[in-house]
Parts: sequence; C-alpha cells; structure tokens
Amino acid sequence: MLFVYILFGFFLGLNVLFYSYLKINKTNFLFIPPIIVFLLAILCTGYGLLSTDNGWEGMTYGIIGFGIVLSSIIGVALVPVLYKYNTNSLDKKIKRYTMIILGVCFILCFIFVWFPGLISF
Repeated sequence: MLFVYILFGFFLGLNVLFYSYLKINKTNFLFIPPIIVFLLAILCTGYGLLSTDNGWEGMTYGIIGFGIVLSSIIGVALVPVLYKYNTNSLDKKIKRYTMIILGVCFILCFIFVWFPGLISF
C-alpha cells in the first residue's frame, strides 16, 4: 500500500512539472518547474509535520512528499533534454495525449488511495 502513496506524489509532481513547463517554456527560465515541484514537496511534508497531532497521520504526507521529490529529481534531469525541444514544435496530439495520460495516472492513484480495497495482493 505504501507504493500507492509514493505513486500518488510522483504523478502529482509530474503533473505540476509538465503544466508549469508548458507555461514557462516561453521564457528562458526552464529551471523554474523543478523548483516549483520541490517547493510543493516541502509544503506537503511541512503540512504533515505541523498540522497533524499524531505522527502516523503526518507520515503519509511525508511519503507523498517523497514521491513529489522523485518527480522533481527527474525534472532536473530532463531540463537539458527538454531545452533542446521547443514545445511549440511538438504536435498538439502529443501534448494532449501527455496531459491525458498524466491525468489518468493521477486519478487512478487517487482512487487507490481513497479505496485501498481495490488493490488485492
């Protein structure tokens, strides 16, 4: 069950990374999207530390924050690769399918978090 929370944070981070990259791509500040995702991980972990009374409740937010940090690390590794390609040169279908796939993966992880009985190992 732990991997579902990590995947939830991972796909949340990838969604934020992809959408912020599309918005910031018009400028030359391509290092900003991984920083935004890293700050989201800090906020998620900080929320788990400060707003919960019990350590077990806050640990879940830390695990989700770990998944977000993983996507931020992947985003840092992908910035030089993405810098070579302009998103305006990509086909609209590729952008649309990427958004749909990331959204569906995030929604599936969200469903598995809220309904853990669907996973039976």
